[in-house]
Amino acid sequence: MERILAGQRKAGVSQFGAAAISERNNEITGLAVFYRFGTALHLRYFGADYSRDLKDYRYFVLCYYEPLDYAAARGLTTLRLSTSSLRAKVNRGAKIEPQAIVIKCVGEQHICDSDVKRHNLRMIRQYQNQFAGHLCRE
Repeated sequence: MERILAGQRKAGVSQFGAAAISERNNEITGLAVFYRFGTALHLRYFGADYSRDLKDYRYFVLCYYEPLDYAAARGLTTLRLSTSSLRAKVNRGAKIEPQAIVIKCVGEQHICDSDVKRHNLRMIRQYQNQFAGHLCRE
């Protein structure tokens, strides 16, 4: 991991990095590394001290909850939790079926049904454009 991060520093990518860290008794128990590109935040690495049997949900806190708050506070609009392999899968004949879209309210705002519908339609159109002929019928 040190070699990978050193290579990213050398390439200049680390300037786009951010980390979420969990600690207990001044010891790091988990770490998630993200990179910002454009308006998206990408989760790239997660690691934890698995020898500790902690029921603290650090994976979800570091990889889902904290990044959503971080992204929203910085005007980022997309959280990517993995490097997409959809194109490679489609090239091998896979059918794509988007299964979840998440919207998080900021502050005291409430979810606006028309905004949700507009967002979902935009996401569906994006998949239709990128993967035409490779989407499930539903």
